[in-house]
Amino acid sequence: MIQLGIRKICAEVIETNLASLHFHQKLGFKIEGRFKQHIQKDKKLYDVITLALFQDEWESRNGGL
Repeated sequence: MIQLGIRKICAEVIETNLASLHFHQKLGFKIEGRFKQHIQKDKKLYDVITLALFQDEWESRNGGL
């Protein structure tokens, strides 16, 4: 496997996109925080959920891949 030196991958998901949130969690991402009223869409404010996946957690879940 190519080593790129990446130790952490971050993602942001708008609170209403539950499919994306569950997809990231299935991959092993864990919620790190929430930006309150961070995005405005159709004149309404929405929170953004931040997630992260660390290299060692990915490797332990996926046999070192």
